[in-house]
Amino acid sequence: MNTVSRVITVDGVSNLRDLGGLPTSEGGRIRRGKLYRSARLSGVTERGRAQLKALGIAVVCDFRGVMESASAPSAIDGVVGRIHPLPIEPTLKAHTGALYGTSATEGVKTRDVMVDIYRVFGSRRIGAFGDLIALLVDDETPLLFHCTAGKDRTGFSAAIILRLLGVHMDDIMHDYLLTNDHWKGTGLLDHLPDEARKAIEMVDQTYLEAAFESVDATYGSFETYAEKVLRLDSDAIDRLRLLYVE
Repeated sequence: MNTVSRVITVDGVSNLRDLGGLPTSEGGRIRRGKLYRSARLSGVTERGRAQLKALGIAVVCDFRGVMESASAPSAIDGVVGRIHPLPIEPTLKAHTGALYGTSATEGVKTRDVMVDIYRVFGSRRIGAFGDLIALLVDDETPLLFHCTAGKDRTGFSAAIILRLLGVHMDDIMHDYLLTNDHWKGTGLLDHLPDEARKAIEMVDQTYLEAAFESVDATYGSFETYAEKVLRLDSDAIDRLRLLYVE
């Protein structure tokens, strides 16, 4: 698998990758230049704006919560076709506030919180995920989706898309873990104990596994999740594969 060529350089944006090029279990590959994922776009420079514009992005889906996006607006007016807010309000601060400065096991506890957050991704009917897939079914692409770090809400979304398109779970996990190489961080968590900060800032295989385990526990199977939460029937899944697999 060629991972380096899927990393896109845009000045002021980190963790920007093309999902294209990943192999599917039926021998195809995800089409390049159609589906992108990244961290927030609020820091993009003038040079970065030109680099981003060259990608021809039609729609940017922003998973950040209302306050998140208001405090760091995406600096991409005139660069992309349109911004489509799909807010998923963050819950990390509420979950972890009581942990900091309490014990030497903060890192372990914070990892447990992260696992719980991913379980919620898999168990709740989060409409934003289905709304994103609906845009893909309508072929409103090239499309870029992101949150703040481009790792949790964005990471699970990417995993959903790749699974729908028939990518093997090993390759989905490999793509997910690439965030640990390509997200530059914000420095906002530098005041936390190192282990707690790492548990939040990095992705971990157990996190994504927890999300899909929660999908199976709540809905019985990923296929039922696709039907009930993502609002997809077999024809829609076939259309997705026709559009995004070559």
